[in-house]
Amino acid sequence: KQVVVTEYGLHTAMKEAPAHPFSDTAKAKYMARAVAALFARPEVHRGYIYDLIDAKNEPDNNQFNFGLLRHDGTPTKAYYAIRNLMHLLCDADSTFEPRELRALVVAKGTGVRNFLVQKASGLFYLVLWQDAVCYEKPKPSNKYVCRDWDSPTVPVVLRFDEPIAKVRTYIPRPIGGDPDSGKMAASTLDAPASVSLDVPDELLVVEIVPGCRMPESFPGCNFKATA
Repeated sequence: KQVVVTEYGLHTAMKEAPAHPFSDTAKAKYMARAVAALFARPEVHRGYIYDLIDAKNEPDNNQFNFGLLRHDGTPTKAYYAIRNLMHLLCDADSTFEPRELRALVVAKGTGVRNFLVQKASGLFYLVLWQDAVCYEKPKPSNKYVCRDWDSPTVPVVLRFDEPIAKVRTYIPRPIGGDPDSGKMAASTLDAPASVSLDVPDELLVVEIVPGCRMPESFPGCNFKATA
């Protein structure tokens, strides 16, 4: 039967150490990973994030620190990470029938997860991440403040068995203080036969443009693929 996840979320109330708080950065990484993990499971029909906005300004109360938006409506890093992910993956054409991408993903390590989707434009999106801890929860030894770190990346090689016009990579979480950085390509390769990737402890989105002639007005292949 289909599964509905009625609520999932993480809070950032640091003084609620027994309730396992997260830093803003760790929350952004984990919430985007949670969205991807649910999306990758076909039996999950729907999932609800808890919650959209904090109801009160009580920084020490975990019940009022789950929001993607703070009590005054200002966005958190998790808000931008999920918004940018939606910007990359959302598609309006529900009648489109995707085709297979002739490619192989080879991970030189463990713990890497991935799924592949195709938009009606013909572009493919490969989403990769690794299930790795990227923070230390508050406890006496770190003065009850989350300590963030970046887990070592896992090398992955993406090999294509069909012509590819372009590959772009994205990190949805805002980096460097720019909330829109997750919507801008971190790297671009033209006509690659293979791509070497370093998969982090957060989402890495790989946009793959099949090797067809692209219209000038749209950066993608305007065709309906067949199986």
